[in-house]
Amino acid sequence: MKANTADTILTTNGSIAIWAEDNQNLYVIAGSANAAINATGVSVSGAAGVAVVKASNTVQALVGKLAQLDAYGTTGITFYTGELDGNDGDRKRNRKKATQYGVLIGAFNTNNLMAITASGSAGTGAAGSIASTTVVSDTVVRAKVEQGAQINQKVKANREQKTSASSVKVIAMDSTEADTAAGGAAVGIAGATGTIVVTYLKKTVEAILNGMVYAPGGVDVLAVSDNNVFLLTTSLAGGLAGGAGSASVLYTENTVTSPLSVPSVLLRAASINT
Repeated sequence: MKANTADTILTTNGSIAIWAEDNQNLYVIAGSANAAINATGVSVSGAAGVAVVKASNTVQALVGKLAQLDAYGTTGITFYTGELDGNDGDRKRNRKKATQYGVLIGAFNTNNLMAITASGSAGTGAAGSIASTTVVSDTVVRAKVEQGAQINQKVKANREQKTSASSVKVIAMDSTEADTAAGGAAVGIAGATGTIVVTYLKKTVEAILNGMVYAPGGVDVLAVSDNNVFLLTTSLAGGLAGGAGSASVLYTENTVTSPLSVPSVLLRAASINT
């Protein structure tokens, strides 16, 4: 998903907002069950359940090198602030909004992942079952003003005739909530079961400001990544020879950057936050 102003020229007394936003919901369930019952002879049976999900997502809000954006900021736009409501560890946190003024650029993504894996085996013979779930999520969230772009240069030229409180904000934000549950049960003379959940989260979140920028109301360059992961693993075994095992594996790889290229950005701002 992309919002791109490659060579756009915009001038307004109010505010300008350019953003890309996406929400993903992934639900994965894998299960297996097996029974082996034979009163007179030997019985052997097995079962397996496997689920593999790979989700790749790119969300970008780009201001191109030929773009010219000028906003005097006399009226505002309801836009994301770069913060989440609630507290760390809370479920279903939402992005905060507020009225803001100036040139606002943002890329926003939300991932909700749920993986449930269960296996069971029972029998008087040899019964075995295994279930596995693998979830791979690769997300890129990027808000970028390219080198050569001109932000509020007309506002700067007219500052003696017309006052402005225009700010410049570049925000990239990703929120991920993952729930995984793994459970296994084995009962019998010879029953075995195994359950595995593997969750791999890779995220790149970038907020980049280049170009020529004038911002009497201040500059914010924010890259925000928030992860909430909840793991539950259970297993149960009973009988003369029953075995059960469950495992949840989580691997995260986050790259979060908010560079401000000072030599290439000509700034005049009341404040700068990165």
